[in-house]
Amino acid sequence: MRKKDPENEKLQREAILTAAWKLFYKQGYERTSIQEIIDEIGASKGRFYYYYSSKAELLNSLYILFDEKYLEVYNNLNKDLCGDDKMILLQKGIFRFLEEEVGWEMLKNLYLTQLEGKTGIDFWASFRVYRSIMREIIEQAVAENTVRADLPVEEIIDCVIVVQRGQLIDWCLKKGNYVLSGKYNGRVLI
Repeated sequence: MRKKDPENEKLQREAILTAAWKLFYKQGYERTSIQEIIDEIGASKGRFYYYYSSKAELLNSLYILFDEKYLEVYNNLNKDLCGDDKMILLQKGIFRFLEEEVGWEMLKNLYLTQLEGKTGIDFWASFRVYRSIMREIIEQAVAENTVRADLPVEEIIDCVIVVQRGQLIDWCLKKGNYVLSGKYNGRVLI
């Protein structure tokens, strides 16, 4: 009996995610088949279904790549900036990433899979990297007296996410026909 190799399994899962990401961006989520994804990496259908039960589950698994991007954008910010500026630049960086590497159609499909409850994965869940980054930034802004101190930090994060989600949904509804990272000059209403 063959032993499981966690490192190899991680690499295979990442290969599937990377191939899917590339094809979803190039062709669109709906126009990409599971067969095209497995052909891209030279795997079998069995290998795909070993890791993912459906294309929708695979789509929601892309949150790992999003979290990596959020960390990259955040880690590239000047640490000496005030909390407000970090929040604005983080949002602009993420919006640029969505425009240049994700696209409105893939983002729309991420939201649709959540609304339909196909996978049970919450794109904005409390364990997500984005929330921990926002917590750090908002706590800094509260300490600097530039953000309200009379509300719990988690409530402020929820408000920021509602505004950002609204911007993202509007961008999807308008089929990405405006520059998302420039629409509101990155300002978040708190």
